[in-house]
Amino acid sequence: MRILIVEDDKDTSLLISKFLQKTGDCEIVPNGEEALKVYQRSFTEEEPFQLICLDIMMPVLNGHETLRKIREIESLEMENAGQFTKVIMISALSDGDTILQSFMELCDGYVVKPITRECLLEKLTDIGLFETEIDPLDLDEFLAN
Repeated sequence: MRILIVEDDKDTSLLISKFLQKTGDCEIVPNGEEALKVYQRSFTEEEPFQLICLDIMMPVLNGHETLRKIREIESLEMENAGQFTKVIMISALSDGDTILQSFMELCDGYVVKPITRECLLEKLTDIGLFETEIDPLDLDEFLAN
């Protein structure tokens, strides 16, 4: 699985990458503008991302703006509308309006910081990137495989 992590905080992006390193190849970019360049290039190279972890509060282009543009790119680039990239918003913002706006802009999941490995992997299960739920007691074994 190809994973794009869009996060302006270096420590957080490295943490998310560490959590997901056993599930796929992670690429990190610091803002929405860079994310759009990398995302568009993934179609040109015929290696699209299956998952994007997207922060909301970022410089240059925030997560909401980035998500809208990602969905626009997909509508132009993808033949099958049901094959859109899964997007998980990851933010310190936990208010209902922000979360609702994210889902209205077609995110697939929302995780509130501080993020944990268990929470992130549970969200991946919820959005259908894993077929079965992961028992927290088996998490280390799952990540080792």
